[in-house]
Amino acid sequence: MEIHSLFKKTAVVALSAGLVISPIHSVLSTEAFAKELKTEDILSSLTKEQREALHQLQLNDHSGLQGFNEADLESKEDISVIVKFKSKPSKVAVLDAAVKGKTLKNEDAAAQVEKEHKTFKEDIKKYLPHENSKSKSISNSITQTFKKAYNGVAMKLPGDQVKLLLESDVVQAVYKNQTFTVDPIKQDLPKDVDREITTSVESIPYLKIDKLHKKGITGEGVKVAVLDTGIDYNHPDLKDAYKGGYDFVDNDNDPMETTYAEWEKSNQPEYSPYGSAYYTSHGTHVSGTIAGQNKNDSEVSVVGVAPDADLYVYRVLGPYGSGTSEAVIAGIEKAVEDGMDVMNLSLGATVNDPYYPTSTAINYAVLNGVTAVVSAGNSGPDSNTVGSPGTAALALTVGASDVPVALTTFTGSISGNWSTELISMGRSFADDFSTLNGQSLELVDVGLGTQEEYAGKDVKGRIAFVQRGNFALNDKIRFAKEHGAKAVIMYNNVDGQIGVNLGESTVFVPAFSMTKAAGEQLKAKIAQGNTTFTFSNLKDIVSEGDKLADFSSRGPVNGNYDMKPEVVAPGVSVLSTFPSYMIDHEHQEDYKYAYARLSGTSMAAPHTAGIAALLLEANPKLDPDDIKTVLMNTADPLNGEYSLYEVGAGRVDPYQAIHGQMKMQVTDETDIPDGEDFVKVKNPSGDINFGIHFGAEGSNVRANESISFTNNSDITKNFTVSIEENAAEGTNSLSKNGVSVSTSKNIKVKANQEVKQNVFLTAPKTAKAGRYEGFVVLTNKEDSSDKYRIPFNFRITKDGLSSLDLLTPTISPPYLNQGRTTIDNRLGALVIFNLSSPGKTMDVTLQDGETGKDLGLIGTLDLTSTPLDKDLFLFAFNGSYYPFTGYSKQPIAEEASYAKPGHYKLNFTTTSQTGKVTEEARDIYIDIDDPTFTSSLDGPSPFVEYKPGQATYPFEIQVTDPLVEEMQNAGVDIDQSSNSVIYTWGDWGFPSNPIPMDKDGKWAEEVAMEESMPALRFTLSGLDFAGNAPLTKEYFFVKEGTPVTYTKSDIKKVKTGETIKGQLFLDNVSDAKEVVWNMKEQYGNAMDLVDAKLAEGFANRGTISVNGDEVKVVFNDANVTFDHTAVVDVTLKITDEIFTTGASINPTATVKNSQNESSKLLNAGYAFEISPQFNAAYGYVLPDGFVNPANGLQIKKDWTKVGASLKFKESSGFVLDATSLIKERADYRVEKLPLSKDPYILEIKVPGHFEVHSKQNIGFEYKGELFGKSHYVNPIYITAGDVNQDNVIDVLDAIDIQKAWKTDNRAADINFDGTVDAKDIGFVQENYLLQNKYIENPPAPKEKHDGKTLESILKELGIQ
Repeated sequence: MEIHSLFKKTAVVALSAGLVISPIHSVLSTEAFAKELKTEDILSSLTKEQREALHQLQLNDHSGLQGFNEADLESKEDISVIVKFKSKPSKVAVLDAAVKGKTLKNEDAAAQVEKEHKTFKEDIKKYLPHENSKSKSISNSITQTFKKAYNGVAMKLPGDQVKLLLESDVVQAVYKNQTFTVDPIKQDLPKDVDREITTSVESIPYLKIDKLHKKGITGEGVKVAVLDTGIDYNHPDLKDAYKGGYDFVDNDNDPMETTYAEWEKSNQPEYSPYGSAYYTSHGTHVSGTIAGQNKNDSEVSVVGVAPDADLYVYRVLGPYGSGTSEAVIAGIEKAVEDGMDVMNLSLGATVNDPYYPTSTAINYAVLNGVTAVVSAGNSGPDSNTVGSPGTAALALTVGASDVPVALTTFTGSISGNWSTELISMGRSFADDFSTLNGQSLELVDVGLGTQEEYAGKDVKGRIAFVQRGNFALNDKIRFAKEHGAKAVIMYNNVDGQIGVNLGESTVFVPAFSMTKAAGEQLKAKIAQGNTTFTFSNLKDIVSEGDKLADFSSRGPVNGNYDMKPEVVAPGVSVLSTFPSYMIDHEHQEDYKYAYARLSGTSMAAPHTAGIAALLLEANPKLDPDDIKTVLMNTADPLNGEYSLYEVGAGRVDPYQAIHGQMKMQVTDETDIPDGEDFVKVKNPSGDINFGIHFGAEGSNVRANESISFTNNSDITKNFTVSIEENAAEGTNSLSKNGVSVSTSKNIKVKANQEVKQNVFLTAPKTAKAGRYEGFVVLTNKEDSSDKYRIPFNFRITKDGLSSLDLLTPTISPPYLNQGRTTIDNRLGALVIFNLSSPGKTMDVTLQDGETGKDLGLIGTLDLTSTPLDKDLFLFAFNGSYYPFTGYSKQPIAEEASYAKPGHYKLNFTTTSQTGKVTEEARDIYIDIDDPTFTSSLDGPSPFVEYKPGQATYPFEIQVTDPLVEEMQNAGVDIDQSSNSVIYTWGDWGFPSNPIPMDKDGKWAEEVAMEESMPALRFTLSGLDFAGNAPLTKEYFFVKEGTPVTYTKSDIKKVKTGETIKGQLFLDNVSDAKEVVWNMKEQYGNAMDLVDAKLAEGFANRGTISVNGDEVKVVFNDANVTFDHTAVVDVTLKITDEIFTTGASINPTATVKNSQNESSKLLNAGYAFEISPQFNAAYGYVLPDGFVNPANGLQIKKDWTKVGASLKFKESSGFVLDATSLIKERADYRVEKLPLSKDPYILEIKVPGHFEVHSKQNIGFEYKGELFGKSHYVNPIYITAGDVNQDNVIDVLDAIDIQKAWKTDNRAADINFDGTVDAKDIGFVQENYLLQNKYIENPPAPKEKHDGKTLESILKELGIQ
C-alpha cells in the first residue's frame, strides 16, 4: 500500500458542514414490539420529517452564512462582511423580467432596491446591540452601499453578531469579506536567479495588433476601466490616456498607486511575509498594456493594445497589492455607474465559487452591458484552481500563454583558432546586441565577480569574464557595469549552458553565457595573455511560443463545471509601463526606463481587454456576449495538447476577430443568485456544452445544440465543416468510444444574414465514463485562412461516487485510551471521496465486521452543494454511533453508543439527486493494543558509548503490529510499512514527522554524534497506524568511558497504590568513596521511596543509609571500578492520589572520590506504565449569567458564596460532591472517581440557571478489565433565567425578579453582582420560553400569570 497517504494526498477540500454525528430526536416515536431491521430498510423507511430533522441538525444555524468558521462567529473583534439582499440590482431586474415576458419599469425596480436598503438599516437597529465593540453606533458600521452591480452592503461588526443579520427579511446571505491580491507567480528558479524574464518577440506585432493600428483601429472612444492597485498617471505613456477614476482604499478621487514615499512614512515593513512590496506597480503595468501611448522620450516606450481608449482606473487594492471583496465590488459598481464599456480585473481570491459576491457582481455588470475581462489566476497547473471573480459565468476569463522567445547568439573567438557559442543573458533597455558584431574587446578575468575581485583591475570598456557561483547572477552583471565594463561573459559552474535569460535592466550591460568547459578553457587562455575576444556570426533564434504558462489557473468552476478560461492571451514576460519609483528610488522624476517585464494571467487579461476595446470601436453594436463569442470563434490553437478547461478555445487572434466578421454563437443558460433561489439567464458564448450526463454510464446518450451563424460582412461565405478530437490528458477518445458529433458538412451564410444549424451528439452505452472534448471546425471554401473553431465538451458519469478511499483503516479513539497515543487521534477515521454525479445525501452506518450485523447510524452528510470531480475529505467515524433500535417507528436511538475494540465495516449509502442509491463498504478496526517495538540500541544500559571522532552511530529498529495480518486476511491493503517511528535528537529536540517502516516493519539509519554534548539524548517512539505506541525508548550517547548511573527494572506496568522494585547501577565509575542518589529530584510526586538496600553480591562491600529521599552508599574500597554494576535495590510506592499513566525512576547521583572531591554523574532512568485504579475529571462551570458581555469571558467569582453545586453521580449510588473544588476561574479537577462500567451523571446547579444533568462516559472496559481515564468535560454552557428552578424560563421568573427588584436575593440575582436589576431580567428576555433540555418532560412555559406578561413587567420596571 502507499504509506502515509494521509500526509501525501493533496488537492483535497474540507467539507464545510462536515459529517453530522447526531441522533433523530423529537420526530421519532416508540413502538411496543421490536424486530431486526437491515440498514437499507431503516434508511428507506425514514419519513420526510425524520430525514429533514437530520438535515436541519446538519445545517445548525449556518444557513445564509458563507465563508465563516466557528471562531469568526464567536469573536468579539470586528469582522468585515458582505451582506447580499434578496432583490437583484434594478437594471438586472428589468432585464430578467423581459426574459420572462414581463414588464418591469426601471424606476420600480430601483424603488425595490431602495426599499430593501431602508428596511435593512431599520432592521439592524432592531436586531443588533446599540453599541458595537469598535464603532460608536450601528449606522456607521455600514462601510459601502451597492445598488448597481450588486444589491447589498459591506459592513463591520463583531463576529458574534454576524448571525443576527439573518434576522432581517431582506437578507439573502452574509459572506466573509475575502482578501484579494495580485497573484504572485510561483517559479522554481536556481538560487542565484532572482527572476527569470525572457526577452520576447513583442505581443503587439505577434498578434498583428500593429496592423490594426495602421488601419486606424486603436480603441478610440471606448471607455476601459482598470480595477487594480491604482495607476502612476504621471507616466509619459499613460498621462494622456488616463481620464479619471476613484480610490476605494483611501476613498478619494485620486487612484495613484501606493508610492515609495508613502511606504517611507508608514512605519510598516517594506515587504509582506509573501514577498510583496508595500509600494505597488501592478495597476500601472496593466494600464500600459491596455492603453500605453508610446509618448515617452525613451527607446523602450510602450504602445498598448488600444492606445486611444479612454482609461479609467479604480484603486481597489492597497499596500502590498492586497484588498478586500468589499472594495472590489465597490469598484465594479462604480465602473457600471460611470458607463464603462470594458472593465479589466487582473486580481482574484483563491475561492473557486461561481456565486461568490465578486462573481455575482461581475455577472450583474455584464447584464448591465459592460464587458468584464478577468484574469484566471496564477495557481496552476492543477485543475479547479480558477478563482473568483474569474469564476463568474458571464465574465470573459483569460489564461496566460507565452509568445516566441528571441535570443541572440554569437560565435566568440580568440587567436589560436579557439571559438565557442555565446547566448545572450541580459542587456539594458538601450543596448543593441548587433553593435557588438565584428567587435573585438579585451577580456579581464574577475573570478566570481565580487566587488573585491575588481580591485586593481581595469575593466572600463572591456569584457568582464565571470564565473557563475556564490551570489545572484544579476548582481554579477550589475557589479561589472558599476566598474565600467562594456560587456559580461559568464561561464557556468556545472556542465552545459546557464540557460537563464535575465531580460532588460537599467543596471545591465550586454551579458552572455558560455558552457563550463568553454569557460575553463578560456580562463586558461587569459592566464596565458591571450585576451582579445571577437564577437562574430550574430544570429537571432526564436523559440516556438504559444505554450500555456504553467502558472495559469485551470478550470472547471466548482459547482457548475463551467469551462474556464474561455481564451488565453500573452501573459509571459510582458513589457509594460512601471512607476518610476520602482526603477530608481532616488530619481523618481526620471521615467526614461520606467518599464518592466512581468508574467501572470494579470498580464494576459489586459491584452484581451484592449482587444475588446478594438472590437467595440470596429463595431459598437457588439455586446459582451458577442465579444466573448467572437474571440472564442477566432482563437488559434496552442502548441501542445491542452484540455478546454486549461486553455478554453485557444489563444486570442484579434486580427481575425475584427476582419473575419463572423459570429458563431451557442445560447446556453446559467444560474445566478436570485434571492433565496437561483434564476436562469441566457449565457451566449462560443462553445458547445452538451452537458453532464449523470449516471449515464452504460446507457445511450443523445443530445443536440443549436448554433447561430451570423455573417456581418458584405459577401456570402461558404464553409466546409469538420469535427476534430481534442485528445488532451484526462479526456476520452471520441473515436475509440464510438462517440459521434455531427452536423451539416457544408454551411452557407449570406452577407449580413444569420442561419441556424443543429449539432448532434450520439454516444453508445459502451462509451466510458469521463470527459470528451473536441472542436467543430469551419473553413471558408474561398479562403482557407478564414477558419473558425467551436469547442465542444460533455461528460458521462456513473451514479454515486467515482472513488472512496478510507485512509485510516485503524483508529484508536480517545475514549478507549488513557492519553498515551503519540499522534492526535481525536478526529477519527479519514475518508477521501469524489462525487461523479450530483448527490443528495450520504448516510454512514456501522456494521459488525465479523457477523455482518447492522449496528447503527454514524451520521449523515448533505451532498446537495458538494462539488463534483473534486477530492473531498471528511472524518467519518470517531467510534460513536446511534444504535438501530429494532423499532420501526423509532429505528434509531437518541443516545450515542461507543464501539469497543474490534473489526467493523463502514457502509456509505449515497443517494443521488435522481433518487438512485449506491453503496460502498470499507473495513475499519478499532485498535488500542500497542505494537511490538525493538531496537538494536537496546542493551544493558540506556547509555550508548561511541568512540572519539566517530561521526555517526548506526541502528536498526522493528515495529510490528500483529493486527496487520488479520487486516490483510480481511482484504485490507496494508502491511507493516503502515507502522512508523518518531524520533527526537538532543535535549530539546523537536519530534520528527512519522517515518514509515519498510514492508516488513524495519528501518535502518545512523545517528549523528555531537561531541560537544556530554550526553546526546535520542528518543524513538514506535507507532502502529492507529497511533498506539509502547513507551518511548530513550538513549544517551556518551564517549567511551564516561562515568554514569542508571536504573533498571523487570516490571513494565504497575497499578496505582502498588510498589515497583528497581536497581541503581554504576558504570565507568572508579575511585568512588561514596555515592548519594536523590530519588525525589527526578520522579516528583508520582512515587515515594519505601525501601533501599545493597544489591545482591554487594552487601559486604559497603554500607547504605536512607535519609528521606536520599540513598547514600559508602564503599569499603574506593579503588573498585564499576562496570554495569547493580549497587542498590530500591522499592517505591506508586501514589494513589494523583491520576498518572506513566513514570520514570531516574535519581540523580553525586559521587565523592578518595580525595573528598564531589562530582555529578550523568544519569538515565527507567520508564514504566502506570494503570490508574480510578478516574479523574476536569472542566469548567460556565453559567451564562457570569459571562462578561464585553469580552465573552467568565467573570471571576468567589465560588464558596455562589450557592452552586457540582456532583458526579454513578448508577450504584456513589456520589462525589466536587462543589468545593471549583476555583475562582470556574475550573475544577476531580481525582479518584471510582472505576465504573456505567457512565456518570454530572449534576450542576447554579442559582438562576437551568440545572444540568449530563451523561459523562469516564473510563472504559477492555478484555474484562476496567481502565481509568483523565476525562475532560466538554464545555457546558448553562442557560440563565430560571429563577424559580422549575426548568422553564417564563413569566413566573420575571415575576420573581420583579418581587426581588433592587435587593440581593440570590435566586433572582442571576449574575451574582449583589443587586437584582435590568441585567438579571435581561437573561429572562434573552432565553424567554426556553425549556431545560436536560430534564424529561419539562413544564410548558407560561406567558401570562395573574394578568402579568413579560412586556407589562418590563414596562412597570421602566425597561424599554
